[in-house]
Amino acid sequence: MDQDANSNSSKCSYPDLWDVTPFGPETMSQQGRVPSEANAVERVTHIGELQVTYYEYGTESESTILMVHGTGLHARVWDSVIRGISNASTVIAPDLRGHGKSDRIPPYDWETYGQDLVDFIESNSLLNLIGVGHSFGGYAVTHAALECPGAFKSLVLIDPAIVSHEVPTLRNFLAGYEDMTEHPMAKRRWQWDSLASMQDYFSDRYPYNLWQPDVLSDYCSFGVSTDDDGGVRLACPPIVESLIYLSPIKHVPITDLEKLTMPVTVMRAKQQTGERPFLDFVHSFTRNDIADYLPNVEDIYLPELTHFIPMERPDLVSETIDDHVAANTALFKT
Repeated sequence: MDQDANSNSSKCSYPDLWDVTPFGPETMSQQGRVPSEANAVERVTHIGELQVTYYEYGTESESTILMVHGTGLHARVWDSVIRGISNASTVIAPDLRGHGKSDRIPPYDWETYGQDLVDFIESNSLLNLIGVGHSFGGYAVTHAALECPGAFKSLVLIDPAIVSHEVPTLRNFLAGYEDMTEHPMAKRRWQWDSLASMQDYFSDRYPYNLWQPDVLSDYCSFGVSTDDDGGVRLACPPIVESLIYLSPIKHVPITDLEKLTMPVTVMRAKQQTGERPFLDFVHSFTRNDIADYLPNVEDIYLPELTHFIPMERPDLVSETIDDHVAANTALFKT
């Protein structure tokens, strides 16, 4: 793995990261933040010209858990899940391109994100992985497992964005917006006069008000940059999110899932019946027949939860990961 981020501050200069967007240079905010009990060590690595920030937790063990966040989020939203993992393990959680502290360098399309994760795994020689991905991160983990299956021991896919060609799951979300600046996601609010006002804003909005308080706090505290006047803005600009949604959806060929012979747990949120409402992050993004194509699958349907399963029930995700760690450890002892 590469160096600690603090040992390479010159390569973390934010003016360079923001040159590719119409916004000014900023620094990440940790004002008033109590250090997480998850004890994350911040590091940086490089994939070609792309600088990726990632976080490492735990101690060296037989199991390495690779945790990949969804669109518009960042690596530190996993902290509550990580705190709940009881079995000894190493956890690695990267900020995806354009998110958190990683470089904002286009393109922001599905294929690129999948390949970024493959390159991250290969360049850091990661093996014996338990791949954990939520939403768009679930797609990226699946892509990586198909490209380098020898690196993975098992997968936990949490409402992964693996959709059907036939079902218009995201069609309403994408159609009719050739100009990225006109997409509603590009127009979402992303600036507040303080961190407290940002947290107040989300704590009163559905479905964020369903999130566990610690998760919402981590999302806000670790996912913003600060202005000179103390204001905060999302570190992943809404325009980056809109570019991801407007890029052609890279479907995982459903028959390719049969190649994933390692144990896979799929956790699915409530299913939408009928046409999907626009900007709907409540219902599942996962095709409901995904388990039919995975040869070694545990399919967990959670109709009481929204798409944000790790934010609402981090304890449940931790327990599921613990089961995978225990199974992986048992393999090493046989």
